[in-house]
Amino acid sequence: MGCGVGIGTASQRDCPNGGRSAVRALKKNMVPFWYALYQESEPVRDENGLLTGEKTSSYRAPVQAWANISPASAAAVVQPFGTDRRYDKVIVIADPKFPVDEHSRLCLNGEPKTDSDGTMTADHVVVRVSRSLNSVSYAVRQVKMG
Repeated sequence: MGCGVGIGTASQRDCPNGGRSAVRALKKNMVPFWYALYQESEPVRDENGLLTGEKTSSYRAPVQAWANISPASAAAVVQPFGTDRRYDKVIVIADPKFPVDEHSRLCLNGEPKTDSDGTMTADHVVVRVSRSLNSVSYAVRQVKMG
């Protein structure tokens, strides 16, 4: 049998990393979250239509995904990101090509709320990304956006 998302019956000797990636990817351990990918940076104009020199970021529509999300303490998980503790949770996904990166916005605390222009109000941001052959881990930090 193989290892991967939702496959919890493979023995440890059949899996890379001794089965650890399969355990992290069990469907019963997954919870829903939403992400919005960075789209572009747009210049800001004032009420007269003149450029202000500032820029605002735009994001794609929120997409729901399922992943294994650690408890709210970086000390409770293996530290794949070293001793840097500026993150609150770790998200592990068994797809190393998952599109989320350091510019994405995340909503882990329930369904996302959107602004009048459709932009998702995020409650977490990605601090670091660690990709391996079989999975990707994201260190995320809680933020107040508004």
